[in-house]
Amino acid sequence: MSGAAAADRIDTFALASSQDPYPALHRLRGQTPVCWSDDEQAWLLSRHADAASVIADRRCTVVDISATLAKLAEASGREFGDLVALMQVVLFLRNPPLHSTERRFLARVMGMWPLASFAPVIAQIAGGLLREATAQGGIDLVTGYADLLPALVMAHLFGLPRQDALDFVALASDITLVFDRGRSLRFYTAMNEKAARARGAMLEVLHHRRAHPRDDALSRMIALNDAEFGLSDLDVATRAFFLFLAGVETTAALIGASLRALLLHPAELTRLRAGDIGAAAACDELARWCSPVQQATRFATVPISIGGQQVAAGQRIVLLIGAANHDPEAYPDPDRLLLGRPGPANLTFGAGLHHCIGMGLAKLETSIAIDQLLTLPSLRLTAETAAWQGHRTQRRLSRLPAAFV
Repeated sequence: MSGAAAADRIDTFALASSQDPYPALHRLRGQTPVCWSDDEQAWLLSRHADAASVIADRRCTVVDISATLAKLAEASGREFGDLVALMQVVLFLRNPPLHSTERRFLARVMGMWPLASFAPVIAQIAGGLLREATAQGGIDLVTGYADLLPALVMAHLFGLPRQDALDFVALASDITLVFDRGRSLRFYTAMNEKAARARGAMLEVLHHRRAHPRDDALSRMIALNDAEFGLSDLDVATRAFFLFLAGVETTAALIGASLRALLLHPAELTRLRAGDIGAAAACDELARWCSPVQQATRFATVPISIGGQQVAAGQRIVLLIGAANHDPEAYPDPDRLLLGRPGPANLTFGAGLHHCIGMGLAKLETSIAIDQLLTLPSLRLTAETAAWQGHRTQRRLSRLPAAFV
């Protein structure tokens, strides 16, 4: 197929963990922006306009991992029931009409608190983490701040002790690897065990909340379900764990990458310190430039044309979100960080039917994390290269050591 040779040189797994994936993505876009990859058995899209069009196109459906896992379990004789149940409530892996039902339940839960009401709690948690770091004379901005802040915010939302929340984070971080392609049966068996532990642990908390309700997310989920939805307690616990997972993973990735971006761009950091632009206004550009979500996958349900290429029904389409967010046709000089940059909406949090339900909270946490950091003396990075996790769909730092200047 047209463009196969160019696409075969792109290793989409290696890109997310490389120091700089964008030169390779720029070359791909310049040669064949819509191209077939024999390795991926998919069309790769690297232009913003093409990716945005496919995201909005109802003829292109998301990959239902739960159905794939169920078929794999049946064919292999393995038990993936807990993992299948968890994947069935992951909003960005569901298609209509099931997507609408799941989203309505979680949207009702998230809408129970005004977004602004989270700000004091987030600021208090962020400030406490940074005070601990100041006393130590240095900080790993990922393990000691970016990874902890969303986890502790969700702990507050769910009324969980700190260690219980961190245990849930550890399970969530492993389970999100299921979103990558090409994993083994042994891997899925291990993830099914983790999904079982996660659902069981959240179910225990839910049972305690039934007996001792509080003003927290889980208590409100129970009341909402009992009044309107009629799900089993295990089903509610499964949705609660997904909500916890969704509130931590991408937010932590965005905060960590954003802090690194600002320390690498002192002129932009100076603009923030001077108040020329606010941290909240800076978040869109940071989400674009950092692109913590690197790719998303769709299936064509009917023959469609994308960028002059004919995509057959049933073929897979990989949207290279990082490439789209760095497309010079959408964002002139795209590899430059320019806080307050004009331009179309970036695709980090999806769009249309599958826009992220927690986008507002993620941006609020990121802006407050930055604001709190600005109250400290200047920091400098102490490692010459960044340590990125090995993940196909997400670009996330594993550490970011810094010292006070």
